[in-house]
Amino acid sequence: MKRYQLNFLVVIVFILNSCKSGFKNDFSEVKSISIDTVLNQKISIRAILVDNDKIWFAGNGNKYGFYDSKANKL
Repeated sequence: MKRYQLNFLVVIVFILNSCKSGFKNDFSEVKSISIDTVLNQKISIRAILVDNDKIWFAGNGNKYGFYDSKANKL
């Protein structure tokens, strides 16, 4: 039981130490946002990765791929 309490205490201390108030908001320079539909299918996106000009995605039903913003195609 004491080992469980020690593990719990270590996790709590780690979480509290990670939540420092020194976070800097880098979104103050954003002037506008535009939203475009690039995929119009029934899919639930589970993961997104932005890699230079490509946006990689993975979703349900073994659907995955990337959108190339320079070529404007999937």
